Amino acid sequence: IIQQASHTSSSSSSGTHHSSSRHSSSSGGSKTAAAAADFSTKLLAGTCSGSIAAALLSPTELVKVRLQAAGATYSSTADVVRAVVRSDGVLGLWKGATPGVVRAAVLTASQCATYDEVKREVMAFTGWPDGAATHLATALVAGVISTTATNPVDVIKTHMFVGGQHHSGPIDCAKTLCATHGMSAFWRGWAANYARLGPQTVVTFLVVEQLRLLVGMQPL
Repeated sequence: IIQQASHTSSSSSSGTHHSSSRHSSSSGGSKTAAAAADFSTKLLAGTCSGSIAAALLSPTELVKVRLQAAGATYSSTADVVRAVVRSDGVLGLWKGATPGVVRAAVLTASQCATYDEVKREVMAFTGWPDGAATHLATALVAGVISTTATNPVDVIKTHMFVGGQHHSGPIDCAKTLCATHGMSAFWRGWAANYARLGPQTVVTFLVVEQLRLLVGMQPL
C-alpha cells in the first residue's frame, strides 16, 4: 500500500503542472512550440517524480516481492527485513533498486505524457467534450502504453529482487534472461501486469480529473 500510494501521488502530481501552459498560447506556431515544450516538461516531471519515489521506497517493493515469491518461508514483513539485513546488510534492502527506479520513471513519465496527448487525439477524433467518457477512454489507452513500456523493466526488477545474488546487475540479468528464454522473456506477465496497472491508471486519472473539477482547476 505504501509503495503504491507513493507511485500514485507522483503520477498525479507530475501530471498537474501543465494546464496553464496548455491554455495560454494563442497563435498556431506558438501553440505547436508550446505543445512540444509541454510534452518534454511532462516527460521530465514524470521521470523525476517516479524515480525519486521509487528510490526512497525500493525496500518496500523488495519486501513485497520476497513475501510473494514461490516457496517463501517468511512469516512477516519484519522477518523479511531481518533476513535481508543479516544476509546483505542494510544496503541489501536496496538490492534491485536500479531497475525499480527505471521502471517507476518510465511508468510515471509514460502515464503523464501519454494521457494528455491521447486525450487531445480522442477529443479531436470523436468530438467528445472533456468529460468522464473521454477521461475513461484516454486512461485505458494510457494504461496499455504504460504497461507495454514498463513490462521489460518489470521482469528484470522482479528477477533482481528474487535472485539478485545470481546477477551482477540489471544488464547481466537482462543478458541472462535473453540467452535463456529469448526476447519473449521480457513480455512475460504482460496480461497480469495490465490487469493491475490498467485499472490503477484509470482510477488515478478519473479521480484526479474529478478532484480538479471540484476545486475549480483546469482539466489535465
